[in-house]
Amino acid sequence: MQDDEAGAGRVPERGPDGERGRGPGAPALAVAGAMVAGAAVGDALARAAGGGGGDPGTTLLVILLGGTAALGGGLRPGRRTAALTLCLAALACARAWVAHAGDPNRVPVVDGPAAEGPAAEGPAADVGRAGPRRAARARDAAQWDLGPRRIAPAMETAEGALRPGDLVAVLAGTERPRRARWEEEPRNERPLALRPRADEVVRLAPAARRGEPGESPRTGALGGLFARAREAGVERCLAHPDPDTGGLLAALLFGAPTHLGPGVTDLFTRTGTRHLLALSGFHVGLLGLIVVLPLARAGCALAGAALALAGSRLRPDPALPTALMALAFVPLSGAGAPAARAAIALSLAVVAPRCGRRPGGANLLGVALVLEVALDPLAPLDAGVQLSYLATLALVLVAPTAARRVMNRAAGWVRIERTDRAGRPRPALARAALERTVSLVACGVATSIVASLATLPVGWARFGEWSPIGLLATPLATPALVVLVGSGWAWLACPSLVGDGALAWSTRALLEGLALADHAPWSPLSLPERPILAIAAAAALALVGARRADPGAARRLLRVSSAALAVLVLPWPTAAGARPETLEVRVLDVGSGTAVVARAPGAPTWIFDAGSRDRVGVAIDAVGPLLRHLDVGRIRVVQSHDHVDHARDLPWIGRRWRPDLWVGRPPTSREDPWRGESPDRGARRLPAPPGRVRVSAPDDPLEVWTVRGGAFGTNEGSIALELRWRAVAGDPPRRAVLCSDAEEHGLAAVLAGDEDGPWLEPGPVDLLLLPHHGSRSRHLGALLDHLQPRLVVVSGAEEPAAGDELARRGTRVRATGLEGPILWRARGLRGHNGAGQDPGGRIP
Repeated sequence: MQDDEAGAGRVPERGPDGERGRGPGAPALAVAGAMVAGAAVGDALARAAGGGGGDPGTTLLVILLGGTAALGGGLRPGRRTAALTLCLAALACARAWVAHAGDPNRVPVVDGPAAEGPAAEGPAADVGRAGPRRAARARDAAQWDLGPRRIAPAMETAEGALRPGDLVAVLAGTERPRRARWEEEPRNERPLALRPRADEVVRLAPAARRGEPGESPRTGALGGLFARAREAGVERCLAHPDPDTGGLLAALLFGAPTHLGPGVTDLFTRTGTRHLLALSGFHVGLLGLIVVLPLARAGCALAGAALALAGSRLRPDPALPTALMALAFVPLSGAGAPAARAAIALSLAVVAPRCGRRPGGANLLGVALVLEVALDPLAPLDAGVQLSYLATLALVLVAPTAARRVMNRAAGWVRIERTDRAGRPRPALARAALERTVSLVACGVATSIVASLATLPVGWARFGEWSPIGLLATPLATPALVVLVGSGWAWLACPSLVGDGALAWSTRALLEGLALADHAPWSPLSLPERPILAIAAAAALALVGARRADPGAARRLLRVSSAALAVLVLPWPTAAGARPETLEVRVLDVGSGTAVVARAPGAPTWIFDAGSRDRVGVAIDAVGPLLRHLDVGRIRVVQSHDHVDHARDLPWIGRRWRPDLWVGRPPTSREDPWRGESPDRGARRLPAPPGRVRVSAPDDPLEVWTVRGGAFGTNEGSIALELRWRAVAGDPPRRAVLCSDAEEHGLAAVLAGDEDGPWLEPGPVDLLLLPHHGSRSRHLGALLDHLQPRLVVVSGAEEPAAGDELARRGTRVRATGLEGPILWRARGLRGHNGAGQDPGGRIP
């Protein structure tokens, strides 16, 4: 920036509190920061006493952020409030210790119609209540959720035993369907989705008795009224003729995003606009601006007119009705934590001036955070809470200065003269509209950058991806979102006022715009594992630079932070797993499905299928974290066939790592329709004709061959994969054969081959992945005799059906359903024994 930017026609760069670089302090933020730091310390001490667990880097970052907020808010030793603040921090530390170190089998869950997802188990029934975030965190920590809750329609029960809405308790011994896993996730922190059996559910109260003693004390009659209103609103939204429009309205108006298709949800995620679907401060502020405030003012004006006619001088103030209506939106939106804290902040901002208080943004944020930690001492360790408060604090403290700078720079980029070259005057209205549009877009981009930088450490560590196009897509999608929300509320209130076609048109415009943004490079950009403190330091440098008043210092800080972020994004040759020493084959634990990742020194990473029929999170919880941990560069994908247990999650992977080669049919899985850019965009596509075909480059050290019995339908036409790798030229190759689902005439054709011989060369082979998840087949004996495998691996949810035959032959076998993920390393290097691990060993 130039030093004369504060001159004529420029917006003076001042801090968020009106003074250049200084503010009056935020006592509430100081108290909240101290309590956050205390809660993080208590959680860390409890984890250390219990044998560890968790991420020390994340905990340390929370402690540092809390301490910084406390000092920045005005906490100083020697002040009268310092002792009270430290006492509150010590209390938060003790409560976090108790909350974490207590009996993990007595974690309460939510009851009521707002509770979504399966019920859970435990050693005994528990009637405790807690917020939805704690229940979600308990599931993430593999702790069994207990307590009464409203039965979901999908729960398996005897005929007529339970009805939707019944209050139930879940007993011990329930079935625990597991999620997909990868090797680095600690076993005691692997999330488990729980599903009770019919005889393990106790009915406490029927659904018809609302407001009676059996009714939940959290809801009562008023809670039931709001719950029924929310259910009716969601059903009304879903009744829209266009499913996408109905799902978006349910998510944006009532906080029910589960009705959106996976393609729509992932489109928002890939374009960096997923936060627009979660009801938060943006939606609450929008609701207050276009619905609540006009209604409150209109109601108070009518009441004032009626009082004036009655001869009274009393005039109602719209502040209190506005606050009450904002708080009433919380149960209507599903009582989510972001909407609740935003409604509280809006209510305080409206009421505070009437009480003689200045509603400073930092203080309001501090009050909301104090309430958050007081209600839940472990809230600061929740990723959603961290993202919400970091983004809001950055918008309050940094965004005004950054927006002014960008708007001043944009004013220099787009400067429209009053007359054209011929001397004719340009329309003043059009010129002003264009200049204002450019300024608003620049302001939106600057705000989006600030929020993205503030949440980058948590998002990087928690989700492992970031979408640069989201910095531009967010402000550009906001107008369509505002129109959709405003017209949606008007459609609910008066359907004849807004037609179904207008809502559908707004939805199409929004989704088509996001689909266009999805074509941008790095949409999204997959981020490798990096130290969270290093990410936080680089992001903090950028935020400090954006807030600095001195343009020269700001530029220097921004350059340093940009260089640091570039270093963190680029592959590290010394990163864990970045340089394999031998051929590695990882068979991930995905239940009834297949997901294999193979790599070798100097070769790209190969992914063979990724899907499951009975487990969720194959890509998000298993393959994705593994690829980020390995810090992979190029990847290549082989899709054996288009069934859900093999291909369901390949589109998610392809859209994030952008393979340079896609072997097999295009990803057109019928079970998961996708939107936006094709997952194999930019990849060289190779079909897999019947026979044996080499699909790796001639100079690749890892030879990859596809083997297919014929162009048969269903399973028998699926592709098998053979891997060959030599540690030293001239040595015999190490071989791994990965079969798919061909087990009958397709497998017989592979073994028979053609006039030149079988398409699979005779063994012995080092590793064999059995066909069709280890099922019995009349051709299994011929396959084992032909390949003579040293190790057999089965990818399945249960004990393999072919286990008896393998045991009779004395063949070593490993099954993911029994042992979890399997890692096999070839003993290819002289003196190398697979990093001290048996080549058939299980991943720790």
